[in-house]
Formats: sequence, C-alpha cells, structure tokens
Amino acid sequence: MFGPRDYTEKRDYYRMALDCPVTYSDVEGLRSRQGQGRDLSAKGISFVASDSFPIGSTLKVSVAPKVSMTKPLFATIKIVRVEKNGENKEYLLAGMIEEMA
Repeated sequence: MFGPRDYTEKRDYYRMALDCPVTYSDVEGLRSRQGQGRDLSAKGISFVASDSFPIGSTLKVSVAPKVSMTKPLFATIKIVRVEKNGENKEYLLAGMIEEMA
C-alpha cells in the first residue's frame, strides 16, 4: 500500500517517467517530428523537442513504448509550458491532454 503523499507534492496525479520517443505534429499533420519523452500523467505529458510552440498551440502526439506489450498512446494536447532545455537548441514542452484516440 502507498504511504501518505509527500506534503510538497500538490499534484492531483502522479507523474510517471517516460523514456521513449514521442512523435509530434501540428493538428493538420503536415510536419511530423520526433522528440524524447520525459514524463506522463493522467492529464498531461512533457517531452523534449527541437521545435518551440506558442502556449495554447494544439499538437498531435504519439508515444510508442519500448515494450511491445504496451499499446501506443495517441493524443491531442494543448501546450501549457515551453522552456529552453539547457544551452542546446531544444525545448521542454508540456501539454495538457485534451483527447485520446
């Protein structure tokens, strides 16, 4: 059984580390790229990408876990946070899951 939640953790859902590729594209699907997953929760996802998007942008993402027993995740997300990822030309994108397919 799980112990009491750490007082500093205020989230409604726990985050699960996500170490697998994340494919993302605009909603029209015209340009598809691959990023690296960071974490996943019941309501959101974060991943490292080579592109930056404005807050409020809608993207389609798919997560294909390394273990073939787990089905891929397909979702539409709304970008809620964008951070520069260190000194390299990458961004940490965080999105709220709006729809899952």
